Amino acid sequence: MRHDIEISRLILQRTSVFDILLPLEDVGGDLLWHREFPQGDAHLTHADVMGHGAAAGQYATQIAIILDEVTDADAGPSSVVSILNRALTKLAANDVIFATGLFFRFDQSGQH
Repeated sequence: MRHDIEISRLILQRTSVFDILLPLEDVGGDLLWHREFPQGDAHLTHADVMGHGAAAGQYATQIAIILDEVTDADAGPSSVVSILNRALTKLAANDVIFATGLFFRFDQSGQH
C-alpha cells in the first residue's frame, strides 16, 4: 500500500488532473474538483451528472459549491459524502436527477 501511495504522489506532482479531463460538451455534468491544504493533503472528486447541457451543468456546479463548503483538512470521505448526499437529496427533491462520483482524500501523513 505504501508503494501505491508513493506512485500516486509522483503522478500528482507531475501531472495536473485538469490536463486529463476532456468533457464531452462545453456545458454539462462532468465535474473534476479538488482542494489542496497547506500541510500537503488534498481532496479530489470526479463526478458525472445524469443528462447533458445546462441542467446537468447546474447540478454539477451545486456539487462543487457544496464540496467547497463542507471540506476542510480534517474532513474524511465518509462525512463529506454523507453531507453531500443529504444536501443533494434536498436539492433534487422534485426532480429525477442522479450523479455518480468518487471522492478521494490524499493524506501526506499516511495515517488515514
